[in-house]
Amino acid sequence: MNIILFDDHQTIIDTLSVYFKNAKNYKVVGTFTKSKDILNFVKKNTVDVIISDLLTDEELGTDLISMLRKNAPASIIIVYSAVTLDFIKESCVEAGADLCISKTDHIDTLTSRYPRHIRSKKYRNRKYQSKKSPSICHSP
Repeated sequence: MNIILFDDHQTIIDTLSVYFKNAKNYKVVGTFTKSKDILNFVKKNTVDVIISDLLTDEELGTDLISMLRKNAPASIIIVYSAVTLDFIKESCVEAGADLCISKTDHIDTLTSRYPRHIRSKKYRNRKYQSKKSPSICHSP
């Protein structure tokens, strides 16, 4: 699976990049610390998975999630954030996120806990047709 990463902290990007470099069947094809850069990338490229922070110095990520969903309707969008409040996670789902995973969870959660239907080709190739996607939000 081709993955892109977005976080305003380079340390998180570096950690996730190393993790996915060592994970089977995953390839990081882009890393971004600015929302405009990730949006430009998804407008021109197709990716399987987008992993995005929620709170950045630029903005609250629900706006970014909505724009990513609009420009990458078949991508799996995973919000990887320290924010674990239920109403925030629900806002992410409403904006178009498929999963919300806490940064306090073990990093393996990114590849091991999301359901099989999200990993399936059928799901990855779906066309986003409603405001809400079939979603699972995970918290500790």
